[in-house]
Amino acid sequence: MNDHLQKEWEEFKSNESKDIPKHLDLDVQHYVSELLNPPKHVLFGKLALVQSFIGTLTLLFCPQFKFSLTANDALYHYFHYTFGHYGCMVACGALFLGSGMIFAGFLLNDDEIRAIRKSRTLFISAISGASLTIFMLIGAEVYLDMALYWIFGTLIGGLLSFETSSLLKIKALKFF
Repeated sequence: MNDHLQKEWEEFKSNESKDIPKHLDLDVQHYVSELLNPPKHVLFGKLALVQSFIGTLTLLFCPQFKFSLTANDALYHYFHYTFGHYGCMVACGALFLGSGMIFAGFLLNDDEIRAIRKSRTLFISAISGASLTIFMLIGAEVYLDMALYWIFGTLIGGLLSFETSSLLKIKALKFF
């Protein structure tokens, strides 16, 4: 801690005035609690927003359940011929959700990342399930066996990508 901050801290600690209004104390505690423990529905909304944008971008070059925004299916064919049918579904799921979680790890603040880490499997599962539901609603060809492998890919890709990007962010912030 530099000398200026140390001096301010010592001055703050030695302050004789202990009469903080109760309502102000409660307001500050509530505000700090909200910052340190963001509501789960807000975190889910942020993750869903990032995933909806990045997931839509991935549909430009990698179809999911034969649903694509373009006719570009070269990556799908590469995965299919390299890993087989089910390996392709794992790779596509990992790419779809993993790419969104990479960006989420960089975009969210440290307290949000910490809060998500407490229930990361739940958050990733919920985003995965919501994505699968949306694909079914828009008419993608979703079959149970393919969906199970795709969900496995989203869980592995999402968890690894979120952890990696958030750790890189933390290390980069410490470096600078």
